[in-house]
Amino acid sequence: ARAAGFGTLGTAVEVFIDESDFGKANKTIEDFRMSI
Repeated sequence: ARAAGFGTLGTAVEVFIDESDFGKANKTIEDFRMSI
């Protein structure tokens, strides 16, 4: 699965996730987005 990209200092970051780990990875992505 491909998660939505998000930019940091103008640099787009794309995160590729194994579908079986999507739920856990999605929480990690949300935590990361909250931290910036």
